[in-house]
Amino acid sequence: LQRLVSESAGQRREQFVVLLSHTFPTNDSLAAFVHSVDRIVNIADLENFKAVLRRGVTEHREMYHFFQSTLKTVQAM
Repeated sequence: LQRLVSESAGQRREQFVVLLSHTFPTNDSLAAFVHSVDRIVNIADLENFKAVLRRGVTEHREMYHFFQSTLKTVQAM
């Protein structure tokens, strides 16, 4: 995780990082933020990993789509 935190913001926005945890509940947004990951999946929920991952990646793409298009427009000016 330390390596991920040290990456540039541009690189980080293009990645989707999942933390597997025995401690944190699946989809714990606050813990994900604190650990600089996009999604947390509890080990006990691994049977739902595919659905959690699919939803997380979709939300990630939707969130950054507008940001990326705006960034490209500004950079073209």
